[in-house]
Amino acid sequence: MATMGTAALAAAPSGTSVTVAQDLSTDADNANQAFYNYLFIICASLVVVMAAWRVTSESVKYVRTLTCLNNSTQRYFSKPSESFATFKENLLYAPIFRKRHNREFQLSTAVNIGTLPTRLQLLFLIAYFGTNITFCVTSIDWDQDFATVGEEIRNRSGILAVVNLVPLFIMSARNNPLVTWLNMPYDTFNLLHRWFGRIVVLEIIVHTVAWAAATIHKSGWSSVTTSVRTSQMLMFGFIVSPSSTFHVILGFGNIFSINGVAAIGSSCNRTYQGQ
Repeated sequence: MATMGTAALAAAPSGTSVTVAQDLSTDADNANQAFYNYLFIICASLVVVMAAWRVTSESVKYVRTLTCLNNSTQRYFSKPSESFATFKENLLYAPIFRKRHNREFQLSTAVNIGTLPTRLQLLFLIAYFGTNITFCVTSIDWDQDFATVGEEIRNRSGILAVVNLVPLFIMSARNNPLVTWLNMPYDTFNLLHRWFGRIVVLEIIVHTVAWAAATIHKSGWSSVTTSVRTSQMLMFGFIVSPSSTFHVILGFGNIFSINGVAAIGSSCNRTYQGQ
């Protein structure tokens, strides 16, 4: 559909080319909104699934208690489930590399970037990261002008970064209500928080690079430097880009938290204002 739109734009008379371009821009905005909703739906669905798991587990415990209260010879619940035991052994609690279970992943003795996930957590992180990459490049007409493609990537990556901020901030809090509701330890949320943060930072970097590439293609380097000097928002965004790179590599706690907020502000404004 996108390729057909580009072909129609190329073949259209000059009087209708503006209308076709506006239609393509509207389609891009609709796709951005759709992926915005999809990512929220994915995160909400995960919460619902985990809540259902918690309710089921608590229900089984309650029924087991009631069953065993007046029956001292009850042995049914003492028999383990072989299938569930296999699931826990090979996926739920299994380390990635044999005996390296929840060990710190260190770049040096002074710098660590968290603990290694379990196999199930790793599969989830790979799937979620792949989903973000797919959403970032899907429905973009790569046959359009370079600047237009850059602007669409800029908008898409900015929107995805903003959406990912919601679970990122929720999982960072020690009084996160999901810890109690889902009966998941804070360490698990902290691990997910770190990896969601890296995804957000990568999308911020893509957002910044795409904006710079589109601007350079249309107006040259002088336009980029002028925009950065005259706009405080853009200046903060460009300052945070290299800082975010170090944040991803080294996992420096909250050192760049202020810069991170500035970069998010840049992503939000440039995405929704279409600048």
